[in-house]
Amino acid sequence: MRPMIEENATEAAHATPGAPQQLGPEETVWEGGPSQWQNIGWWIASLLVIFLPVAIYKAIKTATTDYTLTNQRLRIKTGILSRQTEEIELYRVRDTAVRQSLFERLFGLGTIHVSSSDPRTPEQPMPAIKDPHGVREHFRKYTEQMRRSRGVRDIDIS
Repeated sequence: MRPMIEENATEAAHATPGAPQQLGPEETVWEGGPSQWQNIGWWIASLLVIFLPVAIYKAIKTATTDYTLTNQRLRIKTGILSRQTEEIELYRVRDTAVRQSLFERLFGLGTIHVSSSDPRTPEQPMPAIKDPHGVREHFRKYTEQMRRSRGVRDIDIS
């Protein structure tokens, strides 16, 4: 390759000024295109348009869900535009369980699953509850108290 450069340099030195020079065959020295990073704003805007309404809906739904545990019942209020109230009498609660995903454990949250003999609400999950084990202990304490006061006993036939 070196001799070719010297040869081209000698030819260029002997060329007459103003005369067209011989260039040789065309060679590609670079190929490319624009980066997709130029569209990052559009990508973010598209994601917001698609996911922002869903995120807003979920946030409002979470904000409008209330659980109230009294010494007699669990009251669940849900609904964004219209409200529903469901009550589970504590003497009907058969079992409670706490499940925590890794994400929930990182934030001190958990899902409490309430099993009851209530025909309308046999299973009631209570997701993302702070201190789920403490809340479950309240369930256990007041469920036992209500069962004793009403003389309710579970009979397992199996």
